[in-house]
Amino acid sequence: MALQATVEATTTHDVKITGVQRRKLLTELRAFEELKSQRDAIDYAIQSHKDAVDKIREQLGEQSFALEGYKVTQVCGVSSKLDKKKLLALGVSMAMMEQATVTTPKRAYLKITVPGEKASYGDE
Repeated sequence: MALQATVEATTTHDVKITGVQRRKLLTELRAFEELKSQRDAIDYAIQSHKDAVDKIREQLGEQSFALEGYKVTQVCGVSSKLDKKKLLALGVSMAMMEQATVTTPKRAYLKITVPGEKASYGDE
């Protein structure tokens, strides 16, 4: 049996747009970039304040408390998923797992990458 490798291929093609479409698109993208920059700064400030509140919550030794209408609660999430290898070890066949697998589409979203950034807004 020969080893196989998977590679990723991308194709590009030119799209013709009018000067008006180009100006409108650039105007919207630049406005998006400015708003994203403001949002990033706000998100950073919010996280800084949350970290300070969490530090005080830890000092108090409380999971949850209320103060003058504010409620602070540490929420500890837990997730679980089926381990296919363990199911196979328990005698469940791959065919049975495939028959029991339900695929549901996720909500579509628009991904916009701002020049000079690695992270993209809209990644879910």
